[in-house]
Amino acid sequence: MIKYLVAARIGGALLAPKTTTRKRASMSETTQYLRPAQVCKLLNIGRATLYRWHAKNPNFPRLSRLSDRCTVWDAAAIDAYVKGQAAKVQA
Repeated sequence: MIKYLVAARIGGALLAPKTTTRKRASMSETTQYLRPAQVCKLLNIGRATLYRWHAKNPNFPRLSRLSDRCTVWDAAAIDAYVKGQAAKVQA
């Protein structure tokens, strides 16, 4: 199964993201995806910084495009990146 976070916009106000699930025949695992705004909030950075890190830092997790207008990052990859950066700081 694959989980997708979907944000709904009603009357100009952004509602809390909803999680939707889609079953993938070849995999039995569940993957959670984060939208750019959620990644920015998690890392406490701006959107421009997020895309700059993506473009210039080869260790930063790669983005995935669900459609032309829907960009997501794998939540587990972002978590691993944060833990890796924390380990570098502590070493």
